[in-house]
Amino acid sequence: MNLLFSINFHLFDTKFFQKIQSLSFARNRAHWGTFSGIYPTQRHNQKQVCKISFPQTPEHVKQVMTLKEDNCDMQYDVYVSTEQNKDAVYMVLIAQYPSYVNESCAELSLECFLNGILTQHPDNELVFADLIDHQGHKGMDFFIKTKGLFFKGRAVMSGSNLYLVAMECEEKLY
Repeated sequence: MNLLFSINFHLFDTKFFQKIQSLSFARNRAHWGTFSGIYPTQRHNQKQVCKISFPQTPEHVKQVMTLKEDNCDMQYDVYVSTEQNKDAVYMVLIAQYPSYVNESCAELSLECFLNGILTQHPDNELVFADLIDHQGHKGMDFFIKTKGLFFKGRAVMSGSNLYLVAMECEEKLY
């Protein structure tokens, strides 16, 4: 996986970030800043702080959806940042699913997540998707292209949380 930015979650190790920081259009990272993010944990609505390096202050969008049939909530925290010249978009998403969505159905959850992305636009084309083991958790590396854009990421299930680190750029800049 070749992403530029790094994130310090308990789930991702330094080898992962050394691997993802080699994107061919990597520019001077000296201007990148580290920002704090908050994401949910498995324990009774406790929050965890993470550090995220982005080219600019990320936008944070939080969405809570109530599942009335199950009498529970799903929560999404998304952090998005672009380079100043808008050549690339970087994203971290933390999704907290209901407790019945857990690692016992991780592969199915990851496949459904990827299918959701693929069906967002009729021109989305899957280049590859590989199921992986990441520090004892099921994950998926994927690469999607659509109309001259590349979208590449890694999604990992830990408990009932899904963590996504991804980037998008124009094909000519990859």
